[in-house]
Formats: sequence, C-alpha cells, structure tokens
Amino acid sequence: MNMPRGKRDRVFCLIDKDGFGLEIGPSYSPYAPKSQGYAVEIVDHLDTDSLRKKYNYNPRIEEVDYVFDGRSLVEAIGSKERYDWIIASHVIEHVPDVIAFLQDCEALLKPEGVLSLVVPDKRFCFDRFRPHTDASVAIDAHFEGRKRPSPGAVAAGLLYNVFNGGKHSFSAESWAEFQVRFTAEQAKRAMHAARNEYKDCHVWCFTPASFRLLLLDLKCLGFTSLQEATLFPTDTNGSDFIVLLKKSETQGPSREQLMADLEDDLRGGLVIPAIFGNQQRA
Repeated sequence: MNMPRGKRDRVFCLIDKDGFGLEIGPSYSPYAPKSQGYAVEIVDHLDTDSLRKKYNYNPRIEEVDYVFDGRSLVEAIGSKERYDWIIASHVIEHVPDVIAFLQDCEALLKPEGVLSLVVPDKRFCFDRFRPHTDASVAIDAHFEGRKRPSPGAVAAGLLYNVFNGGKHSFSAESWAEFQVRFTAEQAKRAMHAARNEYKDCHVWCFTPASFRLLLLDLKCLGFTSLQEATLFPTDTNGSDFIVLLKKSETQGPSREQLMADLEDDLRGGLVIPAIFGNQQRA
C-alpha cells in the first residue's frame, strides 16, 4: 500500500467510501459529512440542537442520529453488524470503559468492516507527564462496569495537565516551555465531584506502541477480536496517530516486539526537554 499523503487519506485508507458508516463524536469536525454525500449515521454526546447551541451554531454540525447517553453504543443504535466502517477521532481516550467501547464497535461492524481511530499521542499533548495505559486499568474499569471516568482519572487528568508554549498539543518540531495548567486544589474539587457526576477527561493515555500492545493483550485475553490492520505513527509535525482495526482470528504481532517498540516510543518522546516556564492557571 502506498503511503497516503494527507491525514484524511490515512483515516480512509481501508474504507470503502461507498459503504454505509458510523461516525462517533464528530461534533463540528466530521470526517465523513453527510453534506458531502457520505452514507453515514452520527452518534454524539448531545442531540443536534444541543450541539449547535454548545458550539455557537457552527455550520459544520450535522444531524445527530443517536445520542450516546450512558447506554452502550449497541443499545443506543439498536442493531448489530450494521456498518461497513466506523470513524472515531479523539474519542477512545475519553470513554470510561475502553474494552466495552471496542466490543461495541466490533459488534456494530459487518464481518469485513473497518474501525478507523485518530488517537492523541500522549507525548505530544497535555497528557505528556501521565503514564501510558496498560491492560490492568482497562480490565479493572471493564469488570467494574464503569459508566463515567473514575475520580482518580479526573484527578490525574488535572494534576499532570500541561500546556506547551500555551498550546494543548504540539509536535516534535514545534515545542517550547511547559506550563502546569491546574492547581492541586482544582484537581481535588474535580476528583470529589467525579464521585457523583460525569466529569469528562482523558481516561486513557496512549503512544502508538502502547496502544498496539494494549490491543494485543485485550485480544489475547479474549476481550475482542479486533486487530490492527494498519497504523500510521505520529508525524514529526503532528500530535496524533491513526490506527485502523479489523476483525481477525489470526495471531497478532509478538508481545516482545511491541514491548521493545514501547521502550522506543517512550525513549523517543524524551527528545523534548521538560523545561517549565511560568505556570498558568485555568
């Protein structure tokens, strides 16, 4: 396969654009707009009118078909093996139960369907100083049946949250000093609030290799049959990576190789010196 040049081309590289798809959480930035002729349904966290009010009636917001309201995606949509493809950009890191999310996507896809994910690379966004997600926390969240981010995830999301040069995401080619964004007191208040209400945050933190390793482990443990079909690593001038998944019964890459790749990811991410400037407070 020739390397797709643009980000959009990478998202669609295994997708039949004439197929029937689902876009999860596009908000005002859909990859597959209905207005451009895509046969697509949209699921988001708010209905159409509420989204338009929230984002000042941005014209790119399209009609929402299903509201992701705490039910599973399968329950919200009401059928299985419905879609040829699913796109979710900057969504998977927010879901309270990453295993349930993958299982829902798997159930919604037709046998040859494709799940295309755009995922922030923790090394190049405000999650820079948080540890990467491994199987242990994903499994615990799933067996606990979490429906909202845990108080611990909310607290960590604020305690270690940084800007780089005043930006929430940056690249290996464009960086400046880091600034801590929130105080411990703000994190404490959010942590306690999260015990009783939904507090959105990045629950999961990934590098390309850590995501690949997590996916392999979840498959080996019987949680999913989804397997990496193609992965585009984070560009030197970007802050996210793209991974496309398909159902497969074959054996994936070796865990040993992926663990070595993870070491390379974490070592390579340290090329940006952790220099702190004046703190900013949200």
